[in-house]
Amino acid sequence: MHQDYEDYAVYWIPRTDSALSVFGAGWTGWCADRGAVADLPEIRRLRRGRPEAPGSNATYGLHAALSAPFRLDRGRTVWSLDQKLLALSQALPSVRLPKLEVMVMDGRVVLTLARPSRSVNQVARCLTDLIRGIRRDGGHQHYTGASTVAGIYLPGMGAWSDAGMLETGRFHIALTDRMDLADAMDMADDLTPALATILAEPQVLADLALMGNPGRGRPWRLIERYPLAEEPRRQTDGLPRSMTCRGPRLWAPLDTGLAIV
Repeated sequence: MHQDYEDYAVYWIPRTDSALSVFGAGWTGWCADRGAVADLPEIRRLRRGRPEAPGSNATYGLHAALSAPFRLDRGRTVWSLDQKLLALSQALPSVRLPKLEVMVMDGRVVLTLARPSRSVNQVARCLTDLIRGIRRDGGHQHYTGASTVAGIYLPGMGAWSDAGMLETGRFHIALTDRMDLADAMDMADDLTPALATILAEPQVLADLALMGNPGRGRPWRLIERYPLAEEPRRQTDGLPRSMTCRGPRLWAPLDTGLAIV
């Protein structure tokens, strides 16, 4: 467990060698899992030569943020963070994610869930509670972070709609920085068929990926993956109201074949 990172964050990053991970390495040019640079010319073509694609994502690699970047409070060590994440991961079941779709959100092209997942939101809430107790206040203010989204563009519908307002921090994978809305919609239309096979592959939030910022503008690195308690077998309708961030109350009965979604 390294001690020399300026900032930390907890992400979901696709499993190494999955189709989504391979695409992400080529799209962003960085594989945080391997700590290696990647370059796939055909993906550069899809980016249309625009600096907003992948934009700041070149520093992070393909990921969905489960926490904002943070700095450890004085007296806190990465060892204590490691132990807290280990305990939390052992209490939370893995989550089979709803299908990912290409959308435009607030001028960014993103991959986001086709429908909300209360279980994903619960994982994020548990992480927020954990990090609140060990972070340095104001330690992440130099990051832009997620913003309230003014509307959604669904490729193929041919229209922009602001009927479905999204809450700040909705689970998503950013593929671009903010760009001209028309350009973002065109890029989303190009990416939708190109990613159809990749996005048809089931995705599981099976672990929490602790990421570290080594500073000096260098890409973020994967420090550790913390496997969640079990692999889901099939989806259910939602999260039980009694679900908390600790202990056996998270588990579905072992003989039901059910997984929390």
